[in-house]
Amino acid sequence: MNRRALLLAGGAAAAGGGAGLLYRKLQMNRAKASGAPWHMWGSQSTVPLVSTFTSPVVTSSQLCNVKYKRPDTWRFLFFGKLIQSDTVPFGSGTVHARFNLTFGVGRSTFTLAPAIDLTWDPTQVGEPRFCTEILDSQGRPFGQFPAETIMVICDANYQSALGTFNCQVEVGAFVAPVHHARPDWLADDFSGGELGGK
Repeated sequence: MNRRALLLAGGAAAAGGGAGLLYRKLQMNRAKASGAPWHMWGSQSTVPLVSTFTSPVVTSSQLCNVKYKRPDTWRFLFFGKLIQSDTVPFGSGTVHARFNLTFGVGRSTFTLAPAIDLTWDPTQVGEPRFCTEILDSQGRPFGQFPAETIMVICDANYQSALGTFNCQVEVGAFVAPVHHARPDWLADDFSGGELGGK
């Protein structure tokens, strides 16, 4: 290859590299405009409940909605607290918060429904419940799972045979990857604004 051909090849490669860099910058700017990438990795919701003989189930708002773009290993925290309840005798009913965890890799998804059931007596107002591990089908605890996408919602209900009573339960879920290393970091670009965090 002569000198002219080498110069042309080098110019084309540089132009292609410049276009690729510009595309990556545009993608990063879009990510920044939409907020931190972990914006939907956790939230909490207040669920009002009414005890009846049919014990209707009330579903929370979506607590987690992760679209990570690549598989990773994740940990979780599911939590809840009974924040209000009518005055009833101890042992007169049970409040349930059942967390449903759906995770997927590629084109496949799997749902654990429920993954965990947090319970309260209706007299236990203000008492928190939480878990960072659940049991598999063999009764063994696990607290990590592989996923590319994650969704969490909570189905809650108030079971009582004594009549109609009201309560409110606050439920929440947090998830985070065990090792959070992002490709954009190699370009010294942090779409979540995490530089200088305190």
